[in-house]
Amino acid sequence: MSSTEAVQDDGPPPSVLICLLRLDLRIEDNALWHFAHTGHAPPSTARPTSHNASKLPREEELFSRSTHLLPLYVFDEREVELSGLPGYVRKGPEARTQNFNFWKTGAFRARFIAESVYDLRSRLRDRGSDLCIRFGRVEDVVANLVKAFQDQSTNVEGVWMQKEMTSGEVGVEERIEERLRPINVPVKYVHCKTLIHPADLPFEIEETPDVFTPFRKRVEALGPAMVRPLYHAPAAFKAFPRTIPQTEDYSLDVTYEVDVDGLATADPESKPKDPKQTSFYDILRYLVLPLNEVHFPPTVEGSSILQQRHHASAFPLRGGESSALERLDWYFVRGKSPDSTTWGKSDPPPVARYKQTRNNLIGHSYSTKMSPFLAYGSISPRQIWQALMHHESIFGEDQNIYWVKFELLWRDYFFFVAEKFGDLLFHLGGFELATDPPQAQKKLVPGWWKTWDPIKEEPPQELTRMLEGRTGIPFIDANIRELRESGFLSNRGRQNIASYVAHDLGYDWRIGAEFFQSYLIDYDPTSNYGNWAYVAGVGNDPRASRRFNIIKQAKDYDSHGEYVKTWLPVLRGLPTYYVHTPWLLDAEERRRYGVKASEQIVTMDSYPGRPMTEDEGWKKHYERKEGAGSRMHGNPQEKVKDGKVKRFRKP
Repeated sequence: MSSTEAVQDDGPPPSVLICLLRLDLRIEDNALWHFAHTGHAPPSTARPTSHNASKLPREEELFSRSTHLLPLYVFDEREVELSGLPGYVRKGPEARTQNFNFWKTGAFRARFIAESVYDLRSRLRDRGSDLCIRFGRVEDVVANLVKAFQDQSTNVEGVWMQKEMTSGEVGVEERIEERLRPINVPVKYVHCKTLIHPADLPFEIEETPDVFTPFRKRVEALGPAMVRPLYHAPAAFKAFPRTIPQTEDYSLDVTYEVDVDGLATADPESKPKDPKQTSFYDILRYLVLPLNEVHFPPTVEGSSILQQRHHASAFPLRGGESSALERLDWYFVRGKSPDSTTWGKSDPPPVARYKQTRNNLIGHSYSTKMSPFLAYGSISPRQIWQALMHHESIFGEDQNIYWVKFELLWRDYFFFVAEKFGDLLFHLGGFELATDPPQAQKKLVPGWWKTWDPIKEEPPQELTRMLEGRTGIPFIDANIRELRESGFLSNRGRQNIASYVAHDLGYDWRIGAEFFQSYLIDYDPTSNYGNWAYVAGVGNDPRASRRFNIIKQAKDYDSHGEYVKTWLPVLRGLPTYYVHTPWLLDAEERRRYGVKASEQIVTMDSYPGRPMTEDEGWKKHYERKEGAGSRMHGNPQEKVKDGKVKRFRKP
């Protein structure tokens, strides 16, 4: 059949439903698939007390009578740099951040996205469907596909997608609607991004509390009605169109299959790749090529580029729903034991130690590691919630389980408050411009924040040194090295870097937010910018400042120096007493421990002789002994105010 023929030749008149995937790259608990396979209007389930139901699309009324389903993913040139694709012609500028010109999507994040997309394609193929992969601008690709289907007499029933909340994604939605309105193709939305469905909030989104604790208390008061049941994926999907009509958009033959998730026992393809075909490995090289990332060489060939993970990475997992479900099962259900029926109170899965371990820095098991999968929708927050409820049914409620729930509510809060305040999320003045305008204006006076131009920056190049991990402050440098060499960073590390940039150095906090946007594989605009603004004192925080004492933090959470020694090999020979304050070494001690003093470079045998900055408050922690006051196994003072958590009980 040629690309200009109709989708099918006999039977019902051909019709196609296009489901656009963006940040919902999964099969399970995805409302798109549920309603796409609902053939008639179901009874309304809207709740009469809902505050936001009248403003939201009534997804409960969605149903589809299309004969075919086209799942679609577009690598958008505004988010991912596509100039490495052979013959690709960009329609706009490079995919750089708005203010400080970082790549929007760095190499590690590009790989994670590509892995997630291709894993979704494999899972769709397992259910008799497929994934159409395109490159360009989303609204152009969608509009051109719709027009091409219509030109071949195939009705397009509609374009469906998950509703997003931040300006970039909402702008895409508006442009798609604008392009499809004249040709009478409806655009419809589902809500599966948050734990709490927006229609179930006990207040209007515009009335979302300005501080987290009141938000948490009000949604927790919903009780069992706070979280809706999961959507179960159909065992078999509607037919994928036999051919997809040609359009002017850039495309490649991406039909060649590889083992993206590393779980296949044999090569998915029995035949060698045709020269005209483009494999996952090719796509990955094309995406990485323009980024010139020294820690991710684009010359790596074949599967080694997929397998390459830093040996010390706290996130050694691949992207995609397959990996997400495996992690969910391991962390929340299975743990080390293959037989969960033998568990007792002393042998639960890792989540049972979450509160004690979540601020650790080394290894993959200290926290859930769900954030990268949540960022691209490879898992839903409701799936995590269900796993927590399953755990409670076996072991009872405790602070560890509640603390994960607490973090899921924080994630929801950032989404809803970002929708409330709009683009203030990305403004230097933050949400404080709305919540406390007089205080916010003080911080917008020229000179309050230092700015940065990497090209014009003059010595001592404070910010460049910080971004490259050359400050001479081991705890800061180690965290930067982990981020740049693995694409991941602990929550503790993120907070300390944010505090150092905004308070110790006094720079525009958005520099750090954009830096994280480029490097973090779990980048999400609401959590990333929301947390940076929070630490900088312009976000949702009743306290004016969250300035961290870097040395205290280092000795609290890396009291034996293992984390610093992992990421800064030059300091591995130092006694623990000096590892966080190597500037206290005299010349003889440096010679004895094999650490040369440099001005501002870090090599295998040299490290800056003096810290780039030194706060007076650090000094009282210089003489703290190894392990003294350590919080590596939890902070007994850390509590959730009014958090209702029962003591451990076994049914």
